[in-house]
Amino acid sequence: MKNQIFIAAAALAIAISGAQAADLPVDTPPLAATPAPANDWSGFYAGIHGGYGFGETELSIPGLVTDYDIDGWLAGAQAGYNIQSGMWLFGVEADIAYSSIDGSITIPGQPPTTIATDIDWLATIRARAGLHYDQWMPYITGGVAFAEVDHTISPGGIFGPGVSLSDTLVGWTVGGGVEAMFNPNWTAKIEYLYVDLEDVDFTVPRITGTFDDDFHVIRAGLNYHF
Repeated sequence: MKNQIFIAAAALAIAISGAQAADLPVDTPPLAATPAPANDWSGFYAGIHGGYGFGETELSIPGLVTDYDIDGWLAGAQAGYNIQSGMWLFGVEADIAYSSIDGSITIPGQPPTTIATDIDWLATIRARAGLHYDQWMPYITGGVAFAEVDHTISPGGIFGPGVSLSDTLVGWTVGGGVEAMFNPNWTAKIEYLYVDLEDVDFTVPRITGTFDDDFHVIRAGLNYHF
């Protein structure tokens, strides 16, 4: 009888001890904070841009080389695609813009001769490579440039009936810029491009010559990333 009472008391003591142990607080490691998602630059995007272009046109004829300034505003749209690999970004971009870039020079004589250039539109297809850090991405770019360019020389003097040329010219462009992501879907950029267009040759009854156009473009843009 005494043994049974002793065993029952021991069992009760063990049960009470286990219940108290279950009530004790258990230390658990704090949950790791979920990292904020990195900015995603990959995929398609499209946007608008505006800026200013300035440079010069050079006219070469036998016995005379003259150049004159051209400048004006641009406004247009662009679209492209980015591939993101770690901190590196690679992509391609195409754009087209209306242009008011023009300029002229008047050569004294009897009668005076006016030589003029007017760039109606500018388009480029370029590769881009950049290194993004947080919301910033500096990049370099380069590719092919296209432009509708009018060259005119007023009639008279050594140019006889004058010159009137309108051509879609092909050339090359290179530059760079900085783009910033201020929203998961929106970026803004500022960009510089140097554009060198192909030469244009012409012949009038008494003379032959060549036009050569090259200029700089500084522009700002806004892109929506899909």
